[in-house]
Amino acid sequence: YDVDVAPRGRAKTGPATARLTVGALIRQATGEDWTNVRVMLSTARPKLGSEAPQPAPLVIDGYEQKRAKVLVQAQERREQLEGGGGGARSAGPQAAALDDKGNAFVLTLPHPVTVVADGRPLWAPVDVVETQATVKLVATPKLDEHVYQLAALKNPAAYPLLEGRVRSYRGGSYVGDSRLRHRGVGAPFEVSLGI
Repeated sequence: YDVDVAPRGRAKTGPATARLTVGALIRQATGEDWTNVRVMLSTARPKLGSEAPQPAPLVIDGYEQKRAKVLVQAQERREQLEGGGGGARSAGPQAAALDDKGNAFVLTLPHPVTVVADGRPLWAPVDVVETQATVKLVATPKLDEHVYQLAALKNPAAYPLLEGRVRSYRGGSYVGDSRLRHRGVGAPFEVSLGI
């Protein structure tokens, strides 16, 4: 991702215009060059499989055995039981970690490209979207003596932004790189514009 933020006027804070360029690194080593082809990119993860796992059949075999009936009674006090892993007691049950990115999206490059079959990456632009941003100054004197400029914006694309590298620009000048975590449509995020 490239994010170019242009503050309005000469102010260091306030409203700004941000241009988000979404690109893809495409590489292939099939042994055959792809010349002037339409490329479609998908967020699907086919290695995970699409079929639900089926349990193995359970076979039960045995014979009837005559036994005397035994009455068993047990009580437990759940507030005194420790959860798995021991350690500190939690305030209640914990949920399993969930990494749900929703439906798969397919993006088609806006123009045909040629991808050479040598395994080297080819950068291809996918989309360019402009949006409004707000520039603010952030300082943490105890950790760093510098004041940083941040641009706050919402994902303006019609699709989620996957995790990846962001190259930041301020008024067309390159500032540096950072990481973007997965952001859904309209989800807010911040981009550092440097010191």
